[in-house]
Amino acid sequence: MDQRSDRAAGRGCDAALIAIAVVRARSDFDPAKPLTWVFGAGFLALAVASATLYTRMEKRAGQQATADRAQATEITT
Repeated sequence: MDQRSDRAAGRGCDAALIAIAVVRARSDFDPAKPLTWVFGAGFLALAVASATLYTRMEKRAGQQATADRAQATEITT
């Protein structure tokens, strides 16, 4: 695994552990309290933002690798 994959796995593990903690403590969350909804919305926003950022970075890395291969082919021919 390269360093980038290690960091991505760590972020996924963090989010999974938070989700597990929320499920275990669901009885402590009171839907009548506004901060419960703020926490839930914040966690959801964090998950969506992380997935979006990861997807965009992977796409950019793939495009860069393709450009690097094309440049290497140009140099050798």
